[in-house]
Amino acid sequence: MPNAGSLSSRSKKPHPRHTRRVIPSPWGKIGVVEFWLVRHAQSRWNALGKWQGQADPDLSARGRKQAEEAASRQASKATHQPLKTSPFAAVASSDLARAKSTAEIIASATGCGPVVVDAGLREREIGEWEGLTAEEIEARDPGALDSGWRPPGWELDEPLLERAVAAFHRIRNAVSSTHSPKSPPDPRPILVVIHAGILYALEMYFDHEFRKTSNLTGRVLTYTADDNTRLSGGLNGGLDGYVLGERITL
Repeated sequence: MPNAGSLSSRSKKPHPRHTRRVIPSPWGKIGVVEFWLVRHAQSRWNALGKWQGQADPDLSARGRKQAEEAASRQASKATHQPLKTSPFAAVASSDLARAKSTAEIIASATGCGPVVVDAGLREREIGEWEGLTAEEIEARDPGALDSGWRPPGWELDEPLLERAVAAFHRIRNAVSSTHSPKSPPDPRPILVVIHAGILYALEMYFDHEFRKTSNLTGRVLTYTADDNTRLSGGLNGGLDGYVLGERITL
């Protein structure tokens, strides 16, 4: 969706800090985890300029081609590795069709399926603006896009990040559960196909400069919390243990 979840005039609210609860991990030491958070390929509504929120249009023909080309580029990396392994430890995605289809195309080409699907990674709820173009939003609510006003039903950054971070923890734990505690940590990143709204909320939280996130671009998110623990979900301690890094393009 165009500028999904972005605010032209955004006032950052402090995120409350809570006591972090930890649960001993049954899988032992797993090391640092690097997530590649990437926006899905073009959807049918992207092609029409419609804001999507949690509506569920699938990929457009162009989007499917974008995903296939990205998959081919990533698969070519494996052929240059000594053991010809996948460039990713795993591939995960939102359960919305545009993200899930993108992830399935890449996972199939790189040999790292099945895709780990988590509804916590869905796009931001956008309330009454769902299905509208920017022009229709301006006609309906003049000046809202520039002022930062958002309609009823708009999901704020804090609950959005709470569910996204909980999903990152579930994905991390699910992937680590497939490795023997005696094996060395897998250094490969986990590819997570998500939505622009989550990426914008993360950039705002980490005080990164806002810039439009195009299809199949995103950020590296590194998890560096204690190796022998797993967080119990939510924003326990905010995003402590996470570092939002460089921009990436598949």
